[in-house]
Amino acid sequence: DAVAAHPYEAIRRGWVITLDEHPPEGVSAIRPLPDLEYLEAVAEIWMQSKKGLLFKSRQVLISWLFAWLEVWDAAFHAGRWGIIQGKRLDDVKASDPHTIMGRARFIREHLPLFLRPSVYAQNETSETYANGSTLSAIPEGEDIIRGKVPSSLFMDEIAFHPSAERNWNAAIASAGKMWGVSTPNGHEFAYRQHEIEQKWDGWRDWPTVVP
Repeated sequence: DAVAAHPYEAIRRGWVITLDEHPPEGVSAIRPLPDLEYLEAVAEIWMQSKKGLLFKSRQVLISWLFAWLEVWDAAFHAGRWGIIQGKRLDDVKASDPHTIMGRARFIREHLPLFLRPSVYAQNETSETYANGSTLSAIPEGEDIIRGKVPSSLFMDEIAFHPSAERNWNAAIASAGKMWGVSTPNGHEFAYRQHEIEQKWDGWRDWPTVVP
């Protein structure tokens, strides 16, 4: 199945549904994640790269994309453990549809029935699927992440985590896939990882990741 082979295929077909906090007048707040070139590029880089840090602007749908990537990884691969880490638990738990875990649950609940994973158990900080995969939400803190062995770890707004560098270092040896995404926050840990010479505004000049 094409969707099982690559997460972007579901976006291309309009099957990943989002909830827009600020919909334009006359436009439904509930609508598909749009098929955009930069979203496809990020999804392809995520597929190719086990670890990465991504700076973003606000309101560019990257958080929705990563929520879907975590759902896809858990839904189409048995026995996976995906962890979503935010600055505070309230920033990620599923009781709010605008947090990452809330967005992941919203996406999962609105998938076409033939794609939607069966849920074995769920609460405001986790959900477990019939295939044995689990998505969990946790707050930031190196003592919280240390010792856990997630298949996939997504650190939301990592530039604003007070212990971001220690979180990253605590998880890097054990996480199968680990990505941090954030709006910029000055010259802190995440910023210092980038290559000063890289042409960030000319991303289309980077090595080709999409046709």
